[in-house]
Amino acid sequence: MVDVKTGALGKHTPGKWQAVKMAQQIGCAKWCVQYGDDGEHIADVVYEEADAHLIAAAPELLAALEESVREIGHTLPSDYVKRYESALKKARGK
Repeated sequence: MVDVKTGALGKHTPGKWQAVKMAQQIGCAKWCVQYGDDGEHIADVVYEEADAHLIAAAPELLAALEESVREIGHTLPSDYVKRYESALKKARGK
């Protein structure tokens, strides 16, 4: 199993990512995505709340998909596996 907390999955920033609402500016609520205890930013400004939450979930989604393909990929239709592998390549920048 891949450990998202230690970054064993890959080269992305390890740790739990979280969506955090920033101060509202000019009538536009903005979000950021932070990690770690000191609040370092993965994404400085995200305008849509749903996008912020999706970005924050990315490490866990990536780990879950990678583990699923590895553990049960052989039982799935090949077109599904191709789509999953394509998404994994995109996430890894390949």
